[in-house]
Amino acid sequence: MLMKFILNNLAIGSYDDALAPPSDITALLNVVSEKDVETKHLYHKVPNIDMQPIPPNQMKEAVKWIRDHVSQQWGNLKNIEAVEVALRRWVNE
Repeated sequence: MLMKFILNNLAIGSYDDALAPPSDITALLNVVSEKDVETKHLYHKVPNIDMQPIPPNQMKEAVKWIRDHVSQQWGNLKNIEAVEVALRRWVNE
């Protein structure tokens, strides 16, 4: 799977994508409990079991990390909600 931008500055990709991310990627959020990524990029892990629903507390942690580290000023809460909706949609694909 090639990284897919779900917002202007937020992409989702596979483990293989994370091992060799495109040059415009500056941070990686790992949401898979089974694998770790060694990277020079800003990195955070919110472990989730593959193919299982993301528990609400882990979703909040992931969204907070994205809000705090994605290189765009988050203008309002609506943007944070867009991140959560996009993540949930992707997880359920």
